[in-house]
Amino acid sequence: MKVAYLVPSITNCGPINVVLNIINSNLPDVDFYVFSLKKLNNDYEEKF
Repeated sequence: MKVAYLVPSITNCGPINVVLNIINSNLPDVDFYVFSLKKLNNDYEEKF
């Protein structure tokens, strides 16, 4: 299951995604992602 959160474009997603990667590695059935609205198009194509 993939869970994606949309956040305002001013949010820096880098550190958040580092933490989420650690969580994702411990939860094999669930993948969490954070997308800023500014970079949504590029990130969406890369992740999925």
